[in-house]
Amino acid sequence: MKKQIRHMELHPAKTLAIGFAGMILIGTLLLSLPMVTQTGRGVGFIDALFTATSAVCVTGLTTLTTADTWNFWGQLIILILIQIGGLGIMSTATIGVFITGARFSLSDRFALKESMDEVSYSGVIRLAKAILLLTLLIETLGAIILGVSFVPRYGLAKGIWMSIFHSISAFCNAGFDIIGAESLKPFQTSGWITLT
Repeated sequence: MKKQIRHMELHPAKTLAIGFAGMILIGTLLLSLPMVTQTGRGVGFIDALFTATSAVCVTGLTTLTTADTWNFWGQLIILILIQIGGLGIMSTATIGVFITGARFSLSDRFALKESMDEVSYSGVIRLAKAILLLTLLIETLGAIILGVSFVPRYGLAKGIWMSIFHSISAFCNAGFDIIGAESLKPFQTSGWITLT
């Protein structure tokens, strides 16, 4: 029995590939729901798949204008996919382990070590924690800086949301925006926007 279970264990590279494919599939299904679009009619499967894949793989390519197609919930789904893709599946899974208080098994540490391209197990958990904390710090600072331009222009609630979205998108180098067809062009002379 133990032999069969060991045989079923996946190599970390396969685990990562399955994790990315799983996130893309979940994102596609969620983005296909009518309740996450501006019109309430939903989008086609291919458009949802393309958007989810682009978000998880942080490419920033879209077949639809993000601001005009997705409502807050759709944008939130895209943002979560960007964050997961930007941090990596294993780093994101590390957050879940921290939250639940579970312990890392040796195979979990091996997968995390492989995903971070580390040569040893020593300190891989500490490194993952440091990466997560530094990411949150930089994204928070980015959102504050963007808020200087976005809040006066779009109001408090929308300005804060746009600041958070664009800070995470910029940090993960995802290329998504929720401004509209002109994207960040109206802000090309803003030092605050350029800084982030």
